Amino acid sequence: ELFKNQFTGPLPPSISNLVDLRILYLDTNKFTGAVPEDWANLRDLNEFYLYDTNVTGPFPEALLSMKALRDLRIQNNEMTGSLPEELSELYELEHIYIEGNYFNG
Repeated sequence: ELFKNQFTGPLPPSISNLVDLRILYLDTNKFTGAVPEDWANLRDLNEFYLYDTNVTGPFPEALLSMKALRDLRIQNNEMTGSLPEELSELYELEHIYIEGNYFNG
């Protein structure tokens, strides 16, 4: 749990090396930039919290590789663009919070 720490700067690509990670809470920090594509390696992640962090860019395609994801919270960021159709293929997903971004479609 790395939430509420005032971390700044880009999200570290090295997190993708933690392939056995099940829970990742990075919410309520001051990150910048987009979710690194390398994070697609986190295929066994069950819970991912990245809300209230100022993250930008389109919906993170890396999340679409996280087939075990049950709880996704990326609300209140600066993400833009369309939501990918492949989001419906995250069959384990029970909770998704994406409000407070600039998604369309």
